[in-house]
Formats: sequence, structure tokens, C-alpha cells
Amino acid sequence: MAEMEQIFIFITLLLLFSIDVRHHRKLRMLAKESSEARDATEKICDIDQEIIEWEIENPDANWSHPKAQALLRRKIRAEHRFKDTHPFDVDAESRIARYSKHLNS
Repeated sequence: MAEMEQIFIFITLLLLFSIDVRHHRKLRMLAKESSEARDATEKICDIDQEIIEWEIENPDANWSHPKAQALLRRKIRAEHRFKDTHPFDVDAESRIARYSKHLNS
């Protein structure tokens, strides 16, 4: 009987350990996704700030200016990354399309 109890305890501990390992992996994955989403959000904010500053410094320039084109390309890349890390953002495609129409191909 003692042998059966030991086996039962061993199996129970083994199951609890495997559940803990799976839970730990899931938490690590969620933490990584959260970090990527935060980085994408920060990138959007940074490029938005750069665009605002450029518009203030160059009130007479338009989107065909080489610097504006470079900012637009960075903005579109940042929006794509944001869309990938925020899958429930329903406006992402329209924002990308709005900025893409100003690009000189």
C-alpha cells in the first residue's frame, strides 16, 4: 500500500509540475507579445511626434518633400508593425491607406 501511495504522490507532483511549466511558457509568451505591442505603440508615437515637428518647422512644404516622404515611409512601416501587434485594431488598414496615398512611388 505504501508503494501505491508513493506512486500516486509522484504522479500528482509530476502533473502539477507539467501544468506549472505550461503556465510559465504561456506567461512568457504573453509578456513577449505585450512588450512587442508596447514597442510598436512607442514607435507610432515617436514618428507622429517627428511628423508634427517637421510640419511646424516646414509650414510651406508639402508631402512631396524628400524628408516628408521618408517620414511617411517610416510611418507606414510603424503602422504595419502596430497592426501586427494589435490584431483587433480595425482602423489600421485605413490609416495605412491614408498615408500611402501621399507617397511618391
